[in-house]
Amino acid sequence: MTGAEEFPRTSLSFTIYLRAAPLRVWQALIAPDLVPLWRFGMSLRSDWQPCSVVRSTNPHGTGVVHTVIPPYLLTYSWSRAGDLESGGEHLSTVSFELEPLGETTQLTVRTRQFDQSGTFIDLAQPEWPMMLSSLKSLLETGRPLRYSPAPGDPPPGDHAPAGLPSPRSAWAAKLTRKWWHRPESG
Repeated sequence: MTGAEEFPRTSLSFTIYLRAAPLRVWQALIAPDLVPLWRFGMSLRSDWQPCSVVRSTNPHGTGVVHTVIPPYLLTYSWSRAGDLESGGEHLSTVSFELEPLGETTQLTVRTRQFDQSGTFIDLAQPEWPMMLSSLKSLLETGRPLRYSPAPGDPPPGDHAPAGLPSPRSAWAAKLTRKWWHRPESG
């Protein structure tokens, strides 16, 4: 067995380049009116000071701000208790690293979970590229991307009534199977 087979993945990293200044990217990462546009309706609220609380809706969760160096680095932890798709409560950290490159900003997002099962990472992996692509579109064109689900599938950000599993993860899993994994030629 190789190391990759023995241990579940507990972190992800994504890098994108945006035609926007770091301050403009920073605002899109924290502004309560902009975050839901590129995060499928998820909102984040905080005063974005170290040790401050972060609250999210759609889905509901809480966390703590760890590092804030505007407009270059933002790190916070986040937990979504009771989520059946991710195996119940999970705690993860998200880090946004912004590096100016002329009129472009390099944005690296790193997320790490503390649950060694790897379940949350498996659910988050297809969502981050979609969200970051939507962020890029929002900043470069003024419009976030809209993903069309397959007939009968709920779109990202649509959630079941309280107490029922959210369809977001199921939708992302179907999207991953349908569009990102090409059938093997046989």
